[in-house]
Amino acid sequence: MATTVRFDPELWLFLAPPRHRRRELGLPYDGTSSLGRVVESAGVPLTEIGGLTAGRRPVPATYRPLTGEVVEVHGVDRPQPIARARFVLDGHLVALSRRLRLVGVDVAYRNDVDDDTLVAQANAEERVLLIRDRGILRRRGSAARSTRS
Repeated sequence: MATTVRFDPELWLFLAPPRHRRRELGLPYDGTSSLGRVVESAGVPLTEIGGLTAGRRPVPATYRPLTGEVVEVHGVDRPQPIARARFVLDGHLVALSRRLRLVGVDVAYRNDVDDDTLVAQANAEERVLLIRDRGILRRRGSAARSTRS
């Protein structure tokens, strides 16, 4: 069984492999998984989803699509307002942190802490977290954006 999922173009960068980067995909569906799980299986983290619709009506990520139903996945509205550009970078982005500092961007670079500490620091200091770890994007409540495409 499969369900038809339409992705906004801004979400295509998450779809892997690149041959799947198109407007509409037929994704495998077992009939019991939530729509959020189906979308995540295509590579799009829930934190990047601005809304889901099925049959032209908004549905939550816990919704179970019906057979033959076309589902649309909308991206988060961008740009998200940021008072001033302040970032926390993890240990994998040392070169980027140096370059950002050279152009005067406020960057906190940490290579000696775990993901939870980075998220806590970003939230406490109202900074944007830049990290190469895609798993952290699946967390709700973190201001994370992947640098991978």
